[in-house]
Amino acid sequence: MPVYKLLTNRTTVSQGDPIGLEQVQDSLTIQVILSGTGALTATVVTKGSANGVDFFTLATTKISGTTSATEGFTIKDPWQYIRSDVTAISGTDATINTLMVA
Repeated sequence: MPVYKLLTNRTTVSQGDPIGLEQVQDSLTIQVILSGTGALTATVVTKGSANGVDFFTLATTKISGTTSATEGFTIKDPWQYIRSDVTAISGTDATINTLMVA
């Protein structure tokens, strides 16, 4: 199964680029990875769309830790286009990476 990078080394509130899936799977697995120094927190919203333009929320991940943290979840009945947005991030050198297995 291919692994897609939804977010790579994001350090600020930002919108991710949509990933178009050639074939929609029965489910997708998402991993959100937070790294930095000291106390870290972030919120990542994973969104879906049928047309790659109009997105809606599939899942919200609130993640926190000291130096690093990771969260994972599965999306049942995914959509043709998927993206992740960083809606909050704090901590010294806080960085978000989000991976999707489809």
